[in-house]
Amino acid sequence: MALLFNPWVLSIVVISVLVGNIMALKYTANMTVLPKNRELDALLAADKKKYSAKH
Repeated sequence: MALLFNPWVLSIVVISVLVGNIMALKYTANMTVLPKNRELDALLAADKKKYSAKH
């Protein structure tokens, strides 16, 4: 049990967690959540066309 509280072991665990979080952030930073502008414009135009025909 004393091995878990060794400063070297704690340092390695903390550094591992930090490196893992940084790698996860770098991976998810380039993800796109919303559609691209041209796709969004096409969807908005289709929406306007659909609702203008009804009203």
